[in-house]
Amino acid sequence: MTQSRSSFDIVLTILQSGLSSLKDLAVLSGRDSFTFYRDADLRNLDLSNQDLSGLDFRGTDMRGSALKNSTIDRGALNNTKIDIEYSFLKDEYDTTMEDFSTIFNSSIYCFCKFREGFLDRAFKFISMPFSDFCGKYKFSEGALRKARRGDPVTTNTCLTISNGIIKEIRDRFGTEKRITDSCDITIGHFPYKNMWKRLERLEYIELSYMAERVNIVFEVEGPYLLGSGPINSTIEASKWRRYRVRAGAAGSIATRKAARA
Repeated sequence: MTQSRSSFDIVLTILQSGLSSLKDLAVLSGRDSFTFYRDADLRNLDLSNQDLSGLDFRGTDMRGSALKNSTIDRGALNNTKIDIEYSFLKDEYDTTMEDFSTIFNSSIYCFCKFREGFLDRAFKFISMPFSDFCGKYKFSEGALRKARRGDPVTTNTCLTISNGIIKEIRDRFGTEKRITDSCDITIGHFPYKNMWKRLERLEYIELSYMAERVNIVFEVEGPYLLGSGPINSTIEASKWRRYRVRAGAAGSIATRKAARA
């Protein structure tokens, strides 16, 4: 039986390689290149003109690093610390299907958007007609049309679509293949009528942890509504503010652990 390489061997191989490309070094490590640099310290590096596609830098500190003319996937720098001059490289999509199926919390009622065109590529990838998918997973074709257009759909709808596609990929290829290496889902809510507001992935994780704490401490029943529509009463709004403040206090360690999952 072949033993897995130790962390020491991996570091030694990287140091002796003489390579400067982050992408090549990630491949050399033998680990998952997509997640290899998450939560890493990449400060003060010259990454100009590098091909960084297929890499995700969630939680990474890249302050002081040069990113001029680098090729970066959409959403790969969300929740990343970078200098303000490169802030334009971030966009509102910061979650993958695999990530969302991991962080989903039924206690938090909010909405998701798929990047327009992503689901069309996904269904082409699994070679499955939309109607067949809806029939197999007992899913509304109208809800799928909304998701394909990039309109907001409930987190439950997003979870059903994501898990269905992931299962089809696993059944067809027998492995965890990715349709794309970019982040193509964003989470948000409607604090006011017809007003969409984005929640960052880490903020959603904070809210999930907060909901668990509130359930334990106060035994509050039912989901916490993050805008099933407009906030239509001062009581609901004041509850949200109170719980949100508690989330900030309660998040910390568990939030960081979930963020690395």
